[in-house]
Amino acid sequence: MSDASPGTFVDSGVLLGLRTEDPARVEWSESQLIAAAQAGVLVINAVVLAEVAPCFQRVETLQVSLPSMMVVESIPLEAGLLAGHAHAEYRRSGGLREAILQTSSSAPTPPRPGDRR
Repeated sequence: MSDASPGTFVDSGVLLGLRTEDPARVEWSESQLIAAAQAGVLVINAVVLAEVAPCFQRVETLQVSLPSMMVVESIPLEAGLLAGHAHAEYRRSGGLREAILQTSSSAPTPPRPGDRR
């Protein structure tokens, strides 16, 4: 049985998009969050927090920047292990991202059809 919250998992790209100066990216991120919030709870985990953390100096500032209906879930050890193995397979098959977590605080562009991330 899973302890996962029902709802929409929010990618860090959506949250980072809110902090950019690009009006199109901000609008896209806002529309994604609004649509997801209308469907139910918004969910993130520690990986998403790690990806957006460089935008904030204090945990309190990060907390107040998150939508109030957002749930932060823990990551089971087994899921971390599987994610590491999945990333290793991704790299062996030609994937370009060297790290599981981004090392830049710049917001990624909204995904486009055919993007390989």
